[in-house]
Amino acid sequence: CIRDSNKDGRLRKATEHKKLSILFDFPDFPPAALLKIQNGNYEVLSVENPEGISADAIIKGNFEDIVELSGGFGRGISLLLTGKVKIKGLLKAITLLKILGEKEVL
Repeated sequence: CIRDSNKDGRLRKATEHKKLSILFDFPDFPPAALLKIQNGNYEVLSVENPEGISADAIIKGNFEDIVELSGGFGRGISLLLTGKVKIKGLLKAITLLKILGEKEVL
């Protein structure tokens, strides 16, 4: 289901002129979630089997650890270095963090 971020206003400005897909794979908390952002609109899809899913970035780890990524740069680096969270497509994942960090989203 495509959501028009114009209606809720939280992501509209932050996602204008952007196209991005991120797969969040939580082995301990299925199903996985595929976030697709395209020019001010977004959709979140439930993915029962994340193997073979194509996305700009894949973030994999236990649910609690992935949530902790929002705890700041230092905590994120620690999670990555210990292997608790794995990211394929790191630059695209950073793009998502920049989007989430914009004032209009908060």
